[in-house]
Amino acid sequence: MLFCTSAALAMRHAADFDPELYVRSIRPTMTPPHVGSGFSGLQTRDHYYLVQSLDSLATRLLPDVAGGATYREFEEALKLLYAAHVHVCRRFGGDTNASLRMEASKEDSGTTGAERAQQYAGLRLRKLGGKRSAA
Repeated sequence: MLFCTSAALAMRHAADFDPELYVRSIRPTMTPPHVGSGFSGLQTRDHYYLVQSLDSLATRLLPDVAGGATYREFEEALKLLYAAHVHVCRRFGGDTNASLRMEASKEDSGTTGAERAQQYAGLRLRKLGGKRSAA
């Protein structure tokens, strides 16, 4: 929970940057040679591990754990994290442009980077909550 909340706060802080500073100093760190082409959080070990864990977490929990206060706090922390990701994306052009990952794959779906981030958030959060209600 602390990791998700901390990451959300860092993204919120990043959204406070002047857009020109973001374009000049931050966004370049999300392109080669700093990271692989088509930057995605999945290129970082911590985010990759989080997503892999989320994919199987709901199926491994006992119903009383999935309905508990700590689990709900975890879900809320994830919601904060994903909301912050969408917020920072929108703040710096993701509400009208494709994400770096979409640009690199030459995807032309008409979906913006912010919309795609929102879609991923919804998919991942549904994986957590959907299994619980069926248990």
